[in-house]
Amino acid sequence: MTWGTFTIQHILSLAAIITFAVSLHFILRRLSDKAKIRLLFAVSLVGVAAVLYDLVRWGQPLLYLPLHLCSLNALIIPFAVLTRNKVAAHLTLVWSLGAMLVLVVNTGQAHYEMFSEAFWVFVLCHTVDVSIPALLFTTGLVEFNIKKAPAVIGTTMAAYTCVHFINLGINKYLMQKASSAALYSRYRATVPQVNYMYSLGDEGNAAFALFRQIIPADYWHMYLIAPIIAVFLFAVHFGIKLRRKAKAKAKKESYLAVTEEI
Repeated sequence: MTWGTFTIQHILSLAAIITFAVSLHFILRRLSDKAKIRLLFAVSLVGVAAVLYDLVRWGQPLLYLPLHLCSLNALIIPFAVLTRNKVAAHLTLVWSLGAMLVLVVNTGQAHYEMFSEAFWVFVLCHTVDVSIPALLFTTGLVEFNIKKAPAVIGTTMAAYTCVHFINLGINKYLMQKASSAALYSRYRATVPQVNYMYSLGDEGNAAFALFRQIIPADYWHMYLIAPIIAVFLFAVHFGIKLRRKAKAKAKKESYLAVTEEI
């Protein structure tokens, strides 16, 4: 049975990921900050293990380098948890958007067999990517600060640009290596190519295909991420402000009710 997109098994797996994150949130609320860090760090190592497994399992390390946004995020999350570094924490929160996107719009992975190696590696890595960054903020380990937005957007686009040129370099190397084969010209289409961070194409992902329709050019199409990140960060910022105002109002009303009784 394949995973599929918006099939019953796909929806149930998304529900399981949400249940895991919510359950972990309530567990963490009962712990001290040190205990929270230890638990989140232990969970974050699952993501690191998934990335390393992909790197060595399939015998083609150049094709499985941790250069997709989700893989990079999995490697940064343990550092963000241990240090509670604000820029790193905000960066992982933003990069978790990529994990959310490919989990929901999983057209590139819909063919995975349920509970296969590829399925588990993908789901475990992306579950860590989605849950832990949010938990750093919801459990109070890191305070959200909209002033980190420029650093986060700049770092994201700089990383994307570096990865794009790595894509070009690896693909050139692979083509040159294949050119020595006698049948290269006949079977050129079979030469493997990398497309980390989707800078060279959408890889069948519906969301990234939309980006390419808007900006039909390699590399530049993913610049649509920048305004999306900005909107996301400001949405979180204003959401937190509204929540604080609601809490303050409820507290004030409660205080007034008590004083009136007295």
